[in-house]
Amino acid sequence: MSSNPSYAIEVDFGFFPSSKILRFRIFQTFGIPIFTVYKIFKSVWFIILIIWIIVFSFAHIFHILLRDSENTNYKDFGSSLYSVYFILIGQYDSVTNEKTQNRLIISLLIIFSFSTTIVLLNVLIAAMTDVVNETKTTGRHVWLKQRAEIIAEIEMFTMSQSQRERKDYFPSLIYYHANPDSVKVDEKKTTEK
Repeated sequence: MSSNPSYAIEVDFGFFPSSKILRFRIFQTFGIPIFTVYKIFKSVWFIILIIWIIVFSFAHIFHILLRDSENTNYKDFGSSLYSVYFILIGQYDSVTNEKTQNRLIISLLIIFSFSTTIVLLNVLIAAMTDVVNETKTTGRHVWLKQRAEIIAEIEMFTMSQSQRERKDYFPSLIYYHANPDSVKVDEKKTTEK
């Protein structure tokens, strides 16, 4: 038997609360923000991928250029990647130990800072803002659709055929009372889309 701890169990316990939160998506308080986060990741994954490709590229460049120096942050690729990630979030401690006369390192830092921190992160923020504004208008409708799908799944997979045929559970007619003015407003909204 190994004396090392099982990291799979620790990772599983880390994801356990998030799986429980996803079960609450049937409620409006949780459903709309979960949908918003889903839409954000669905729309900005390509920008995040570009940022990580640039981080990997610069980590490789800094590893090649600084692996023979006395700086231990760039001895292997893993620590180089770690250091470049911290440069991305604004901590330049790993490079300030180097000789500041090295113009190539300074030039690469300027290029990296401009391309990732200034340009790509601002593009990422703008894309996220657009998605949040879009989901504010469609979030409730999508949540209601998702709630109906969850109810249909519950009815289909957890109820027997005799339960699904009961008229007191599933009436043949459903009456809905609505104000004629609100119906006209809703019709205008749906025709505009």
